[in-house]
Amino acid sequence: MIYFIIALLVLLILIILAIVLILNKTTQKTKSETKESIINHLDKIGFFAKESIFINRHLSLAYNKNYSKLLVIENFHPAMPNSGTYEEIVSSFINSIEKNHFGLKINYTKKGEKNTLYINPVNNEIKNFIYTFFKEINIRKIQNKFDKQNFNLFATSDWICSYIWAYNEKNSHFAYLKTGEKPIFKILNLRKEHFTLDIKYNYLELPIEGIRQQLLVYNNNFLNDLYNALFEHISQKAGCICENMIYYDSFNNIVYITNGISSLQSLIIDKIEEVYYKDNSLYFSLYDEGNINFFASQKLIFAFEEFIIGYNLRKIALSFDYTTDKLINTTDYTKFIIDITRNRIVYCANLNKLGKFSYLTIPFEEINEVSIEHYNKKPFIRITTINDEIIDVSCTKPEIAHYIEAQLKNTLLLN
Repeated sequence: MIYFIIALLVLLILIILAIVLILNKTTQKTKSETKESIINHLDKIGFFAKESIFINRHLSLAYNKNYSKLLVIENFHPAMPNSGTYEEIVSSFINSIEKNHFGLKINYTKKGEKNTLYINPVNNEIKNFIYTFFKEINIRKIQNKFDKQNFNLFATSDWICSYIWAYNEKNSHFAYLKTGEKPIFKILNLRKEHFTLDIKYNYLELPIEGIRQQLLVYNNNFLNDLYNALFEHISQKAGCICENMIYYDSFNNIVYITNGISSLQSLIIDKIEEVYYKDNSLYFSLYDEGNINFFASQKLIFAFEEFIIGYNLRKIALSFDYTTDKLINTTDYTKFIIDITRNRIVYCANLNKLGKFSYLTIPFEEINEVSIEHYNKKPFIRITTINDEIIDVSCTKPEIAHYIEAQLKNTLLLN
């Protein structure tokens, strides 16, 4: 008895599977015949369709070859193509796509009134059809808005195209369109903005609607193409400080750091309050925009410290005459400068910082006395001015203190 029941169940399952296969085959045949018949019929009535899709036995869609119109086809039957009803929706009046539990909605405006086209069911084929069409019409919107730009990279934030991203690799301009009934267009010059790009982690951060945030990117190759285009543009336009690691744009005062493989970070120096160095990262605190951190090798961290030191020294003077001027490292990030060219001494502290970097200058004629003093057996230079001001210069080694004293006294005698 048990074997009979099991055999009966197996037979029942096989019958159900056969019915499902027959129905699926019939449905696929109906879809194919309907699609082919729709394309042929639309050509005859002057609607030259680029693509069409069967939604259900009551509804099909098609869009034309320049994506300017979406055609809603209801109750079409291949045997009687003239019996169906056709409604054209102008692409520029389509506002948004919405996904819900029952399917999706296409929101559009016609004759000044808001309308909605309901689509159900939604499978991957239908989803891709709607996505391709909506992406293309919004790409045209952003191209028309910025008609002097030649965008060559495009992506969307998601499959309902909440945002369209566009990039012009010739001038590093990045534009976006927030779709909807009241669309928002904006264009950014990435050579003048903070951005973070890491293709290893599929991460892109840009200021969108005034807020620096991570961008969602639906298209797989967009970030790779963006990285390659940006890196090439920066390496051509900005000065190379350290190959495949640091590039500096002196005109816009922006430094770019990269691992040369997958990550790229722009830093507007005037907006950086401070820089901190950790074992495997560079940290930047910004005046008004929070913080930025960048994973870096020890080689890159060291190279960036050297860049900041050089940048800070250029604040004091455009150049030093290294044949006469003396730039002396008193501690790791403190430098004492005997500036013969400008008849002064300069004492710098926190050279590897930005906000905390400081310096003071004293003309030679204001120096009254130079001596070596000691604190806890460690020597330091004491400089007394003619106004009885005292400046103490810390030194890591006794020979540095003696060298500064000798050089300074000899220079003062000559001047």
